[in-house]
Amino acid sequence: MADLFSKNAFNVLGLDSSATQKDINKRAKELTNLLKIDEVPEYDDADLPFAKPVRTESSVKVALQNLASPNKRLTDYFFWFDRANAVDADFAKLNDEDIASVASKWLEAGGSETAKGFIAKRNLAVLLSIVAANGSRFSPSRGLIVWQSLIDSDKFWSSFTKIYQLSDEVGTSDDAFADLKDRVVGILADYYADLSKEKGDSSYVSEFQRIFKVKGAKVEKDLLAPIYETINDASAKLKSLKISDEKIISKEKMAQLKGLVVTLRRSFEKLKDLGYYNDSQSKTMRDKAAEGMRGVALDLYNNLNDAGKSGSILKIALEISGTPALRSRLEDDLNDLRKMVSQDKVVQPINELLEAEDYEGALELITQEQGRNKSNGDLQSFLAQRVVWCVTAIAVAQFKRGKELYDKNKFGEAKDLLASTVEFVLSYLSDTNISQEYVDNVLAEISRLTALLGKDQKSGEAVDNLRNSVVQQAEKHFKDQFEGTLLTILIDSAIYASLAEKVPELKRKKNVKSLITWAIIIIVIIAISASNSGNSSNNSSSSTSGSAGSTDSSTGSSDDSSGASAAYNSCVDQYNSLKSQLDSINSEMDSDQTAGDTDAYNALVPQQNSLVQQVNSQATQCNGLR
Repeated sequence: MADLFSKNAFNVLGLDSSATQKDINKRAKELTNLLKIDEVPEYDDADLPFAKPVRTESSVKVALQNLASPNKRLTDYFFWFDRANAVDADFAKLNDEDIASVASKWLEAGGSETAKGFIAKRNLAVLLSIVAANGSRFSPSRGLIVWQSLIDSDKFWSSFTKIYQLSDEVGTSDDAFADLKDRVVGILADYYADLSKEKGDSSYVSEFQRIFKVKGAKVEKDLLAPIYETINDASAKLKSLKISDEKIISKEKMAQLKGLVVTLRRSFEKLKDLGYYNDSQSKTMRDKAAEGMRGVALDLYNNLNDAGKSGSILKIALEISGTPALRSRLEDDLNDLRKMVSQDKVVQPINELLEAEDYEGALELITQEQGRNKSNGDLQSFLAQRVVWCVTAIAVAQFKRGKELYDKNKFGEAKDLLASTVEFVLSYLSDTNISQEYVDNVLAEISRLTALLGKDQKSGEAVDNLRNSVVQQAEKHFKDQFEGTLLTILIDSAIYASLAEKVPELKRKKNVKSLITWAIIIIVIIAISASNSGNSSNNSSSSTSGSAGSTDSSTGSSDDSSGASAAYNSCVDQYNSLKSQLDSINSEMDSDQTAGDTDAYNALVPQQNSLVQQVNSQATQCNGLR
């Protein structure tokens, strides 16, 4: 279609558009005979230096056929100069390539909505379209603007029809004129698309798109289709690019990612140059590419923790996105990423302390960051979880040390440490989901029951029942949460602190035949696994695993001189045997826990529970014989 003018039938034959059919047949025969002997004639009275015709036997034959067809003749007439109704002197100037002065004259004449004005204006449109293809100083838009003003004018079409019919020898129908009016914009679109492709200059298409707001068939097929295909291919490759298959992104994948992003950006630049960047189909392509980039960006951050590359790709995706909905999602992604990057600066040092099991240091740093980041709800939620984590770990460690002191009969030291554990946990109770009122009631009941030890034989059993009730409530309400462990440790610390205070007093008074034959099994002791430590950098919640505690039985001393019965001595011997077995199981379970052998540990739990029941039962039986 770039040959719209060079292969125009009238231009090929070197005839005026008002030529008769007799003139056409004569010239066609003349040209055919000359071309057969390799002579290519020129016609000084018709040929223009800037609009050289394509004269071959084939083009002459086609020209003759076109001018014999009413519809095709009308089209060639429309896209060629009307010399019969113009001034010959103007075409003489065009032969001398005085294009500017002629264009100026026709522009002025075309300002009038008369027959002569419309003729001058159409001649100007043809002239500007031809010279625009030859690198003229006239921009493509000059001719397009003139064409638009003609095509949109009903007066022009009426005038054009009347003038054409004056010399119409083939009987052109009204439908032919209507058909030309429908096709003329598409013909021009294809002409400028061909120019753009041939000259590698997208301004021809972009200017046409800007003025006419339509897309020609050749624009779609020859210019846009290859770009869309490239975008589709790159977008599909982005979507299938598994960035996080390895722990770090490989050089090969990084190079592939960069190449795809560059390809997409260049493709969209081409669409911009052509004036179709905001076309509806282009917006669809832009969203498709942006979605592919978004997937890669989220993969980079979520699985490789690479905030830098993730942010850069999200910004490019936002830049090329075509619709408001996707743009809004990408903006949210970027805002979330900025928040997470900001939080990482706070979170990372805390996670490092947790991985090193420096819970005191982590708790101190968490408390500082809570004060510094009061307005950051997401970060406060993370910090609150880590507070409970740290308090639980510290409380568990302190309780174990206190229990060891108690087992060694260092009751004073045990009491101080266990009581401080209780106060420590209580000071952070507001950071948990544990009810303060519930805890106050349980602690008050522990204090009341342990005060009765040595006075009421059933007080030890009541303490045991109270503790079991608390553990059941913790398991029910705080399953898989640190609060369950923390509540259990709080109650155990309070019980042993009271016992550590009461035992020496009872021993001094020698008031008790059997202080308490009662064992506490610490159901849950926190274990922060290596896997959870690894996941802490991704802000995931840590989990707890069950761990057996130690079992203690505190019995009143046996007075050999009291003349105890043989039945009582036999009962005590049986009790000591059971207690020895329980101590052995507890020791074996501690070793399994230290070694990380969970299966072996869990296998001993039923045996441990059974021995605890037997020890308690035997102790009760011995007290009855006393």
